Amino acid sequence: MGLQKGAFSFSRYRITADLPESSGAWIGQQLKTFAFREISGAGEEKSSGWTSIENLLDTDFETAPYAYGPYLAFNLRVDRKSIPPSLLKIRCLEAERRRTKGGKSKWGKALREELKERVRLELLAQAHPSPSFFEVCWAPGPKWLLFGALASKPANEFEELFTQ
Repeated sequence: MGLQKGAFSFSRYRITADLPESSGAWIGQQLKTFAFREISGAGEEKSSGWTSIENLLDTDFETAPYAYGPYLAFNLRVDRKSIPPSLLKIRCLEAERRRTKGGKSKWGKALREELKERVRLELLAQAHPSPSFFEVCWAPGPKWLLFGALASKPANEFEELFTQ
């Protein structure tokens, strides 16, 4: 949250595309269209979208503005569910052992992969997402933008969503 207070490490972008003539309404519509939505499916591992910079739960930009004079400020929120590989391995071994007691003694590669995927989906359904927030400050007039991260993974996520 360095944009609002404290230190702020950022990547700077130059926006080369021209905006529509009624850019204010268009930008607002785009922010709402690509707003953050909670992970809904059990097998979903990631969700990303825009949120308000003042209220991280405001994905409709109703309670907090995104326009501050000639600047636009909002957040990119990325939620990820992850399963530690060691936990997946242990749970797969446990599932194999339970099935082996049922009379199955040989496991082919296809059966192991199917079991691993089933266990992975069960663990994903139980996992809680880890949220990350990255601030964005955009000056549409001079065509520059600051993104509050230096790492390539969040920058790629941002570029993909912003391009849409």
